[in-house]
Amino acid sequence: MPIILLSLLLVLPATASAEPIQHRLLRTIQTGTLQHLELSEVLGYAKGDQADFLGHVLARSALVVLGRDEGFPDWPVTKLLDRALNQLQRRSHAYRLPPEVPAGFDGADLIFTLVYAMVMGGEAEKAIDVLETRLDSGNAYVRGVVLQGLRNIGSQRANSVVQQVADTRDDRNLAENLLADQQYPFLEELQQHLHLIPSDRRARTELLAIARERCSRPAALAVYFLGFLAESEDWRQADAELELLRDLTRASCFYTRYFAIRALALRSAESIEFWTNLYRWEEDAWQRAQLVRIGFARFGQAFATPALELLADEPVQYVQWELTHGNIDLREGARFRGYWDIWQPPTLQFRLNFPDGSGRMKDHDVDALLSWLEKGARPRHPWVHNHLLYRLARHVSGRDTRRYLRIFDSIPEKAEHWWVLQNLADAQALPLLKYWHMLEAKQGQRDVLVKLIARLEDAGPQSRRSRETCCHPTPECLLSWIHALPARGHEVKITTAEQAKAWLQGTSTASVEIRFTDSLSRIALVTRPGVEEAGRWEHLYGCWRRTQPAQ
Repeated sequence: MPIILLSLLLVLPATASAEPIQHRLLRTIQTGTLQHLELSEVLGYAKGDQADFLGHVLARSALVVLGRDEGFPDWPVTKLLDRALNQLQRRSHAYRLPPEVPAGFDGADLIFTLVYAMVMGGEAEKAIDVLETRLDSGNAYVRGVVLQGLRNIGSQRANSVVQQVADTRDDRNLAENLLADQQYPFLEELQQHLHLIPSDRRARTELLAIARERCSRPAALAVYFLGFLAESEDWRQADAELELLRDLTRASCFYTRYFAIRALALRSAESIEFWTNLYRWEEDAWQRAQLVRIGFARFGQAFATPALELLADEPVQYVQWELTHGNIDLREGARFRGYWDIWQPPTLQFRLNFPDGSGRMKDHDVDALLSWLEKGARPRHPWVHNHLLYRLARHVSGRDTRRYLRIFDSIPEKAEHWWVLQNLADAQALPLLKYWHMLEAKQGQRDVLVKLIARLEDAGPQSRRSRETCCHPTPECLLSWIHALPARGHEVKITTAEQAKAWLQGTSTASVEIRFTDSLSRIALVTRPGVEEAGRWEHLYGCWRRTQPAQ
């Protein structure tokens, strides 16, 4: 073979038929027609020993959708769903799919896929039977996946099961929120429209022709299927398909537009600018919520800053929650949304109930959120605004603590919202908290402050340490420790609104006197205003330590 031709072949993209079989099986499940597979190949994969559990479930799911799940008397699909639920574990590693397949497909996604296949294959009632038996599981994650699976089905019976949980269980929060989502195209509804495009008409060329009708039920369904096709081997054809989907993202009819947005996101990442421009054009809140989910799924933390800009102007609470939680979760290091949240999206509440990791925010992320709030930007709904502050509280310290408290102080009737502060971890806030505790408030909110004050007073030195403290043997570093670790019982007293305002602005005239008693300036007596005796500080083991508080 000529060297030039060989080089060209090396850089050409892989054809759809070269996709891993697991991905071709997933496409077959979603479209209901074989995707670069032969039926014998699917049957052989399901019955052979080359497939792991994931592969076997995917092959069986494909056969269920195709109406050809035969020859498995010992393992009917209901038993397979029960087995998948048995081994479902939260925080387990995602299934090991080939690198060509988007990462992050986990046990919950497998359950949702198997439920999807059973509904599309006319076995929805059997799926509900199995799922319902797991609502008494002692594993909260399993119950959550079951509830999400039932809501995905969306039939009257499935919804009534979810409603029973919402009415009778202590952990009904997820069930209530699942029922509140009304605009998702549920599987029962989708299955009832499959006859509009029979499986023998779901070839690429025919789907494209139907999709060009734009605003009809068959057109919407065709657009839905287009999202699950592999890229065409003809790059001109592939570009034409993406251009059609881009055009349909601004179609006048809801479902064609909904599926076009989703299909395009599955086929092409596009750019942050593309999705944010589409968001600003879009008038429907449910569509905007989908666009936010896509932004976080495709771009991760890179979408956090644009999402803040969108949050400042978003009028609908439902969308504000997605923007807010995405910002917090990603800045805390969690995976908020991924590719498979576009493929078959779990609701926001499911992701919040079972977050994928969480940690500390980095300083620049705390600063980004505080700076946004300091500019006067806010989620428009006060519940969302308060919850944003609630989640941010545990991350602030040092100078950021006063910035945060200034923002909280601007809340109208703040004495009704002391709960927002309960995650504060910086003892530097104690003087102001004790003053606020003197203000009139409902007993429940006063109790929140009492518990917070007690926790911060009892906090150990390491947890009370500010980001702004340092360990050099200098008066400046000692002063940073003094401000971050107030002397118990003798910190700055705030008794008036004027003093509180001065403290918040950092303009308090209260002074601290430091007097070194040794030649190396390693031992200091610290006197605060109104305290007769001095506290003793020493530079020991590489840092400043209070060895004797003022009496």
